[in-house]
Amino acid sequence: MVLNRQALESKLLQQLLAHPELNLVIWSDEELLASIKATLQQKSTDELWIFAYGSLIWNPLFDYLERRVVTIEGWQRQFCLVAPVGRGTIANPGLVLGLEPGDRCQGIAYRLAVDDNLESELLLLWRREMVIGSYVPTWITATNGDRSLSIYAIAK
Repeated sequence: MVLNRQALESKLLQQLLAHPELNLVIWSDEELLASIKATLQQKSTDELWIFAYGSLIWNPLFDYLERRVVTIEGWQRQFCLVAPVGRGTIANPGLVLGLEPGDRCQGIAYRLAVDDNLESELLLLWRREMVIGSYVPTWITATNGDRSLSIYAIAK
């Protein structure tokens, strides 16, 4: 499977994860949108930054205005989530990255436009990362030099 905007817009990942042998609960778009709204209600700034620490670094698939290298304290990336598609198979699942409590983690912060397209861009991200609820949307502080950013991350 090639992970691109078209695959996310057509819900290809949801279709692959809906395999009967996996017995996974796939979140509907309504559930994903409710999670987006609940996450945005917790936002404390006018800017919206997304933290990338894995494949989002080189393949974000959402439109963004700006990108910066940032560091977060108190978290580390770990291959800790089972992946029966993409990185593995049903018979031999692989692992994907998640954030767990730890020392620190460097990654990329993407600033999204807070406009009429925000919900559709976030829906692509949620379809990619929150499709079965494996991650927990978390607001954290990231630093870029001497600037602190309130940033959204997905943690295990």
